[in-house]
Amino acid sequence: MVLVGHVLDSDLGDTVSRIDSTGFAEVMDLALTMPGVNEPSSAYLKIRATGKNEIQKALTILREVGREKKLLVIEPIEAEAV
Repeated sequence: MVLVGHVLDSDLGDTVSRIDSTGFAEVMDLALTMPGVNEPSSAYLKIRATGKNEIQKALTILREVGREKKLLVIEPIEAEAV
C-alpha cells in the first residue's frame, strides 16, 4: 500500500496505530520518501494480517484514513495475508 500526500503532516504515527491497534494486522515495514518541504511525500506500508479477511479489513481502514487525511491511496494489485 502506498500513501501519497502530506503524509507526515497528517500524523503518520496515527495512521500506523490505527492498523496496529486492530489486533489482527500490523505495519511490518515502512518506507518514506520526502522530495521537499512543500512537496507531497509518499509512504510505502507493508502490512501483515492473520488472514485474508483481516488484510481486507486493514486495507479498508487505510482507505478510510486516506479519505480523512486527503491522501492518495495506491492499493496493491493483489493482497495476501502474511
